[in-house]
Amino acid sequence: MANITKEERLKRIDDMIAKKKQEIIDLEEKKRSLTEPAITYKDIIAKAKEAGITPEQAAKKLGL
Repeated sequence: MANITKEERLKRIDDMIAKKKQEIIDLEEKKRSLTEPAITYKDIIAKAKEAGITPEQAAKKLGL
């Protein structure tokens, strides 16, 4: 068994901590996506109507 220096062991631990932090960030993103309401076409159309955007204006913005 090779002798591992204290610095190498600390580096490995720091690497593991960084990996776990990234896993936590990924899990929090998944949680956020589950808790936030999904945007539907119906919602978008309703907001466009509220903003006074006509179907013709929306089509033009979409390149139709």
